[in-house]
Amino acid sequence: MRFLFILIFFFFCFNHYLFANNSLTEFLVSKPSMPDPRFQESVIVMFYHNSTGATGLVINKPLKNITINELFEVNNIKPPKNLIKKEITLFWGGPVKPEQIFFIHSSDYTNKNNLFSNDNYTVSQSPNILIDIAKNKDETYNKELAGNISLSLELLDTKNIILPFIILIMNQYEQIYSKPFRLLSTNKNYKAELQSLWVNFQYQNEFNPMHDHTGTYSFVIWLKIPTNFKEQSNKSIAKNSRSPDVISNFALQYTDVFGKIRELLFGMDKDREGQILFFPAQINHSVYPFYDEDDARISVSGNIGLIES
Repeated sequence: MRFLFILIFFFFCFNHYLFANNSLTEFLVSKPSMPDPRFQESVIVMFYHNSTGATGLVINKPLKNITINELFEVNNIKPPKNLIKKEITLFWGGPVKPEQIFFIHSSDYTNKNNLFSNDNYTVSQSPNILIDIAKNKDETYNKELAGNISLSLELLDTKNIILPFIILIMNQYEQIYSKPFRLLSTNKNYKAELQSLWVNFQYQNEFNPMHDHTGTYSFVIWLKIPTNFKEQSNKSIAKNSRSPDVISNFALQYTDVFGKIRELLFGMDKDREGQILFFPAQINHSVYPFYDEDDARISVSGNIGLIES
């Protein structure tokens, strides 16, 4: 989904008109000497503060994780099958009126009942956000994939955060390995463009077979890896086969000087989280399935192309 959201509890009473029109975007951090145990080590995002009162939410005290299915059952809404097992975090927002549930989500999702909104995030209490998820209005990316992944969602880098970072990596790559292409002898100038960006939620038994990408360069960033490739290789389905090392891993495929197909494996475990792999888009690659793990592997991928500047 393009909007990420968390559940929180509201702890200040507020005047809705003032809240919607005179909001601030400041953070209140408690001092180490805070005597009230309820607010010790708390970070509060402030929406409103003046002589009439204050409005805010504690944002750094998670209570527990609940599944989308549990949340939807309370509201008598049937969730899409591909979201049933996904989890969101329930946060303690403060001591006042804890029975009220509020949502903080990115501002690319909007509705007329928002309580507070700026360019970065929105606060809402409307159940419409759940209904919209149930109607599956997300920009799915599954049809663009080569393999079988339950949930793949298109991402929009509206703040232009990803491309400058990727260009730095691209420049380093070309200094070491040179360009994987040859520009025609013309007077035209070219620049890099982020052509596509998506996030994959890969569950057990799912895979992407050998394939390549469009564009000039591709990259993958591993955000969450719930498995360990060494433990996976000891499972009977792997250790009793001719290829025990490929299970659960990411692989680049290439041909050697004799024309034989070879693989360069990248072991998938928690040490790989936060790493980025950058490679020419025409290199074949694949993602092998993992087994006996209910949690999803989460990765962000993208393609970089060259356009006339």
